[in-house]
Amino acid sequence: MTILKKYLFSLPSIAIVLFMTSCNNVVNKDSYQYIDPTSAHTLMWKVENAEKKEIAYVLGTMHLQHKSFLENVEGWDSVFNSCDAVCIESFFGAKMTSSDNSQMMGRKMMPNDTTYEDILGEQTKALLPYVTDWKYRPYVIRNEFILSLYAEIFPKLIHNTKNHIELSKDYMFMDQAIQNRTLAKGKKIVFLDGVIQEEDTSKNNTQSKSLREDVLALYEEVTHRDSILRFHLAADSAYYFHDLERLSMLVNQDSLVHTKQMIHDRNEKWMPQIVSSIQKQSTFIAVGIAHLIPTKHDKGILQRLKELGYNVTPYKKE
Repeated sequence: MTILKKYLFSLPSIAIVLFMTSCNNVVNKDSYQYIDPTSAHTLMWKVENAEKKEIAYVLGTMHLQHKSFLENVEGWDSVFNSCDAVCIESFFGAKMTSSDNSQMMGRKMMPNDTTYEDILGEQTKALLPYVTDWKYRPYVIRNEFILSLYAEIFPKLIHNTKNHIELSKDYMFMDQAIQNRTLAKGKKIVFLDGVIQEEDTSKNNTQSKSLREDVLALYEEVTHRDSILRFHLAADSAYYFHDLERLSMLVNQDSLVHTKQMIHDRNEKWMPQIVSSIQKQSTFIAVGIAHLIPTKHDKGILQRLKELGYNVTPYKKE
């Protein structure tokens, strides 16, 4: 569990929040915004301008999936090697000073003048049976909660089962593998979210929501624990079979987290950086698959590129 914690806490918030959050109410199928059928059953796309002078490739990742899943994406290796620059979401692992650590600990602790009982009342312990240490803020407890769920669901994930992968000190997520390979090859790298300090995965969480909202969100997630497990199993299966229509349907379900913040707002922030890189050199873009496909929260990065005049097509190995 300690080993898993090391890696889970080094992922962006989207890794924990988007694919591991509960989805309570499935919207009517007719309201789904489907992806272009020509893009179905692929995880990688080719991006060109009209003169085909600017070339990029976009890979949709699943943050919690093992690095060996990259072998299921035909041609990714040669495409990666052909590009001069790489765009990924965030870099984790920056060294922290003692002052940084002190500030981080301060952000993790509940305020001295506020308790969970103040927000949820006398039934707090019954409402949050998972919590073992009440001095921490909800996002810290949520990370522990998600950690336990992932450990439980891990043996059932298709790719891990087929490849007999186990949680160990050598376990590496596909995003991390891409980052490490980029750095090892000395390619230019663009961290779309910037450099985030290790374990400081909730800065946006603590700033964007009131403490009360965060406590209530934690309560909702714990309450819908089984829904979270079913959702993640369904998302993993859809990703394994490159079924983007199903993934779009899943992401379109009502979520208890601020999915607009996690997808739309970050896509808005990323696009100028992505376009700037494409205009300068051949670029390999690796971001979570939910950022690429159309949902009720955002049109997706692929459509955004199309609207800027780029030709976006499913990648086919030449």
